[in-house]
Amino acid sequence: MLCPHCLKEVHLALGSVDASVGWMKIEQGIGKPAHHVHGALCPACSGLIVMYSDPRSHVMPGSGLTKPKDDQSGVIFPRRPALKPLPPEVPTEYRGDFDEARLVVELSPKSSAALSRRLLQRVLHERFNINRPNLQQEIQEFISTLGPPSHLIQQLDAVRLVGNFAAHPIKDTNTGAITDVEEGEAELLIETLESLFDFAFVQPAKWAASKAAINAKLSAAGKPLIS
Repeated sequence: MLCPHCLKEVHLALGSVDASVGWMKIEQGIGKPAHHVHGALCPACSGLIVMYSDPRSHVMPGSGLTKPKDDQSGVIFPRRPALKPLPPEVPTEYRGDFDEARLVVELSPKSSAALSRRLLQRVLHERFNINRPNLQQEIQEFISTLGPPSHLIQQLDAVRLVGNFAAHPIKDTNTGAITDVEEGEAELLIETLESLFDFAFVQPAKWAASKAAINAKLSAAGKPLIS
């Protein structure tokens, strides 16, 4: 699993922190699981991780029972996973909304998607000076005029498709509105923003640094600089 503190892949040696762990006998002779709560320290960062196992998710062999679809097992502490740091090239004014969208994506996909859509439109407005009547048209202009890499084009097309702007105009004209979202839409928006940040801020900064280094060498050699 990924440690929710440091985001490194680790193998946990879980220990019981609940005396009720185990199989309880009942009169019919069929085993019934107790609530399972386990704790462990991340071997990479020593952060405490506490996990809960839904009693119904532990099926006694031979009982004929099956694991339910609504199994609630999972990490209960820390509740909010550590966030992968954004590249330093991403401006401060975009970080707050993006981090908040990532933090609430599991608790409230609607809120996360609203934050991401608003941030997507802000970047198109402020970084690329694209202003159109709605987000769908702005995405189309960005794709047709800026020539972004194919993976970003595919992500933006997926955002339009999954968001179904035609069926839900409020998502298109009022990007900050809290509206229903499709399964996986909030996560798609976050991944798309990461790619957009890379295209808009990270790669230009890397090229600027490389160009400066090349020009320094060209200048020292008395040769024309690259623009």
